[in-house]
Amino acid sequence: MTASLNLHSYYKYNPIEVNKNLEKTATLQKVAAIVSVVSFTAIASVALYFSVMSLLSYSLVFLGLSLATPLLAVLSSKVYQKGQKNKSLAEHHKSVISEIKLLNGQSDAEIKKEFNDFGINIEKIIKNTKKVNKNFNLQNVIIPFAMLKNHARHIFDALDIRDKLLHKKVKTVQQRAFLLNEIHRITEEDILKRKMFQSEIFHVINNPTSHKTLKLFGNIYPLSFNRRHLFKIYDKKDEYFVFHHFRKPLSSDDIANLSFKDISKRIFD
Repeated sequence: MTASLNLHSYYKYNPIEVNKNLEKTATLQKVAAIVSVVSFTAIASVALYFSVMSLLSYSLVFLGLSLATPLLAVLSSKVYQKGQKNKSLAEHHKSVISEIKLLNGQSDAEIKKEFNDFGINIEKIIKNTKKVNKNFNLQNVIIPFAMLKNHARHIFDALDIRDKLLHKKVKTVQQRAFLLNEIHRITEEDILKRKMFQSEIFHVINNPTSHKTLKLFGNIYPLSFNRRHLFKIYDKKDEYFVFHHFRKPLSSDDIANLSFKDISKRIFD
């Protein structure tokens, strides 16, 4: 009996197609936000013109504009933010595509060495997986490995940026507070969260036919600077990954200090 190579979503992932769709959606959302503002401005201008010409009640026009403006501002802002988020996701998939191209330009021996550098015995994985699917080969693991490498590169860049911010001198308390918040955001979103994603990919590469995901075991809870430290001080809690089933949560300190391989073992093994 042959096991499916597409049991896990990482083996179904097509970064080129995903990137194309996200870029298209992001552009449409940003255009929609701009068009809604332009349309509202045009309508408001016409309404004001007619009110000045005494064809409409100025008070009614003013009331209508007063009620509509905040609503439009919120809606257009949300649409624009979604566009920005999709643009950011598209950039992420572009990075993965670049990693795939780099890997595909290497020999099998060079690729296997890269796997070994990440602590992955790819030859053993291929050998074991071939027992249930004879067609499984190195190319099947290129995409998840490219994703693993992409997260590693972003973490490296984020650590460099954070280090520079930690040594940056500021003059005011407000500047210091802004700096600490930015350092915290980089830590929670660009370093710890990516390590969590690496832990999942590491498990999937080592177990190609596995169904397990992070969401199956628990949830990631990145927090703002203030909330993270308030919980630490008053509740003596620091929960970054909370399990669904009565297991001790992983703290932000745990994630920071453990390698993604050790995090993977704690969650999936």
